[in-house]
Amino acid sequence: MAAWAPDIICYVPSSSCTLLSFVRSRVLGLLYTRARVALVALQPRKHSPLARRLITSFRPHNVFAQSVATLSQLRALGCDARFLPSGVDLARFRPVLPEEKAHLRRSYGLPAEDYLVLHVGHLKRSRNIGVFSQIRDQARAVLVVGRSEGYDAALRQRLQAEGVIVIDTYLKDVEEIYQACDCYLFPVEAPGQAIDIPLSVLEAMACNLTVIAYPFGGLPLLFRKGPGFWFAADGEQVRCGLVQAKRQTDCDTRTMVEPYGWERVAAMFLAAMEGTGDTSERTSAYAR
Repeated sequence: MAAWAPDIICYVPSSSCTLLSFVRSRVLGLLYTRARVALVALQPRKHSPLARRLITSFRPHNVFAQSVATLSQLRALGCDARFLPSGVDLARFRPVLPEEKAHLRRSYGLPAEDYLVLHVGHLKRSRNIGVFSQIRDQARAVLVVGRSEGYDAALRQRLQAEGVIVIDTYLKDVEEIYQACDCYLFPVEAPGQAIDIPLSVLEAMACNLTVIAYPFGGLPLLFRKGPGFWFAADGEQVRCGLVQAKRQTDCDTRTMVEPYGWERVAAMFLAAMEGTGDTSERTSAYAR
């Protein structure tokens, strides 16, 4: 990496904005003195009083975050934190015609006629997955989950007994599962249980699925209610949203998410690093 002589280093730690993440960002700055270092915090983190004092010594040139809560936390630590959304691959995640949707359902063994509500993520009770039990009289749930730390096998058994389709094997072409379904439900509400702007929501919208989401993290900064997009605060509002979703005839979530293709997000990041871009918390016309 030294031979590359980078001008900018974008560090996105999986641990988000922990003290050690700030330390590592400082080390990167010392190793590559010509480079401007940016740390991207994807989730809020708690810091001890000692950590808060130390972080002030390790702040990189730029810090980005994805929600009001994380931005506020970082600014309280003395960081000039700016907003940066997640992005989506608009070429890979795209809408399909009804005949292709039918073909994909046959390929994955999904019910041909059911209204399918999808969720992609970790199988943990802390992610409010139990809400899928409350919609079984309205739709058939499809959960694509990874066998990562915290995988709840007992919850999987319970959901399957209730008719939920659980897919926990590797899917090379995961976009096809989105394209095979009708609606995407993101029920996570507890901070830290997903990144502040979940990629799965953007991917579902890129496939022009109807979306019902809890107002988690930075999602309310990007979107408001629109054609095919609803926020829900509890299980009853999810059920009401599903009633509307099943009647939906003008879904256009693809248009809502198009400003967040990876190319545009990369351009937003570079403009912010060069001091020429607007990275305020309200960047989308849909959130104003």
